[in-house]
Amino acid sequence: MIEKLDKFMDSEIEVPDNIMYFDPILNNNLTFLGLPFLNENKCYQRISNRFIEKLQTVNPKIIDLGAHTAGVSIVFKTDSPILILRSKLNKGAVLWNMSPILEIGFDLYFKINDKWEFYQTSKHKHLDKTHEAIMFEKLDKSEKEVLINFPCYSAVLELEIGLAQKSLFKQSNSFNQSKRWIFYGTSITQGACASRPGMSYVNILSRYFRKEIINFGFSGNGLAESIMAEMILEVKGLEIVFIDIDANAVEFNTLKPNLELFLKTIRKYSQDLKIVLISRVHDIYQKTNKKTKTIYLDSLSFQKDIVKKLKDNNLFFIDGYDIFPESEYSDYTVDGIHFSDLGYYKFAEYLKTFLFNTSLVKIETDSEIFIPAISGGIGSKYQRFCLSCQTKNDVDRKYCKKCGIRILELICPICQSHNKASSTSCVECGQKFLIKRK
Repeated sequence: MIEKLDKFMDSEIEVPDNIMYFDPILNNNLTFLGLPFLNENKCYQRISNRFIEKLQTVNPKIIDLGAHTAGVSIVFKTDSPILILRSKLNKGAVLWNMSPILEIGFDLYFKINDKWEFYQTSKHKHLDKTHEAIMFEKLDKSEKEVLINFPCYSAVLELEIGLAQKSLFKQSNSFNQSKRWIFYGTSITQGACASRPGMSYVNILSRYFRKEIINFGFSGNGLAESIMAEMILEVKGLEIVFIDIDANAVEFNTLKPNLELFLKTIRKYSQDLKIVLISRVHDIYQKTNKKTKTIYLDSLSFQKDIVKKLKDNNLFFIDGYDIFPESEYSDYTVDGIHFSDLGYYKFAEYLKTFLFNTSLVKIETDSEIFIPAISGGIGSKYQRFCLSCQTKNDVDRKYCKKCGIRILELICPICQSHNKASSTSCVECGQKFLIKRK
């Protein structure tokens, strides 16, 4: 047994006696993230109880997946030198392509110099349903701000947090909960297959932007049913809705019949709500199977056509092929489809750039700025189009990289229309261009 050779691999712990335990749901001194229906449900469930009966008919799988705590976190302040988690889950770690820590574990971050720094994951026996883990110990009595991320692929039925007796315990206001974001999507949105919960792109973006971001990823079941749009409408304080369902909805033939109505239903939330539709990223199967590639391209074209048809200035589109450049994406997955930590990091970095470039997140600067896109590509920002050889070029190029002809057109990142290079907004959809022109 490896734990006999390396004590760090041993999951056994010794818990001291002077520990006070409490149920987070019954305590007002902490902040929950990722549970928009907590006051209604009184449990760690992402979906609303009011929709359960209808889901039994429409898609009962969402009920089980909605109990998984992907994107759920708690944040608080304490001066305790030790923190223990006692948890009861609905299952052990059983998935072949997934880290047990992601599936059934917790991870913990400290806020240090105004930045969230990873500290520890919970130790556990993979097949057990009940766990006790020391998340930190033997620290000083200074005040610490703590963020704990819940497992992405199991349901947390019970949880207790243990702190040293007489420890300080109070709320944190580090995350903006008045303007929430929500990601509705597939297994990748839910977190498969990051090494631990904090490495899913939803949690990465939440820490970076200090936002409450709700994870509505439902593994294998991002199908754009109307009931899911209706549930999203029930979430208070939404600022942006991200929709990334291509992989599931195409496989189960729900993309074309469902997408337009889904988008129109979401729009009922408000005319100012920002909606970002994301198409499927590269995977190896598109490269090695012509039929798969054809299906992907048809899906991509359909989504672009829907965006053009709706003529909604607050509806944005990201071409998934721009997220992972074809030349470098092969190490971004665990099993050919689901993201590794590297894939999640790259995906999150791309979305940061997109959000700044489209001004969905305001840039703290007094002058216009163009943020270079990821990996040398131009992402879903702006491209210049060569009329001579049909090559797309980076936005800051005046002459085509392929044929050397002066570039005369600018491609709108929202509706893909061609505009004059000097344009300040799109002639087709009105999208304003934020570019630092040299």
